[in-house]
Amino acid sequence: AQRFEPRQPRARASSLGAEDMAAPALDVRAVDAALWEAANEGATAEARRLLDAGAPCDWKHAAADDDTALVRAAAGGHTDTVELLLDRGADL
Repeated sequence: AQRFEPRQPRARASSLGAEDMAAPALDVRAVDAALWEAANEGATAEARRLLDAGAPCDWKHAAADDDTALVRAAAGGHTDTVELLLDRGADL
């Protein structure tokens, strides 16, 4: 018979160092850019997953003339992705 071993509790935010606290901010930026890339490629399922994870649909990509995911999806003719972004509140 196997023995049940309880998991160790995770560290609380107050016990984390400065490096640990900065990591989520980097992840947020990565999610923003990932949604933009998914829209640019017409990857609607990936865009939906990222939006469900909290990616903002109006993030502007500074290196691409501040285009939003909606602008890139429309420019690429990705109508399913455009409809998804509009349903989620995207704006030009």
